[in-house]
Amino acid sequence: MRQLGQVVIVHHPDNLQSVYALCSELLVEEDTQVARGDALCEVGLNRNGRHDLLFDLRQGGNPIDPRRVLK
Repeated sequence: MRQLGQVVIVHHPDNLQSVYALCSELLVEEDTQVARGDALCEVGLNRNGRHDLLFDLRQGGNPIDPRRVLK
């Protein structure tokens, strides 16, 4: 995951993980309990001066369509 820069992985019930990558600064530490609405990281700038954030949702380690679980 080195090419993804700094990464935050949040573990949810039902073996679900949300992954936030390309962060310029992490705002949480490992094993920190977070709640809905908590800031997790600062979004970084890419080479073109645009803000980039990679968001991925995984279940059991496999990527899934976020529309399946996000409301």
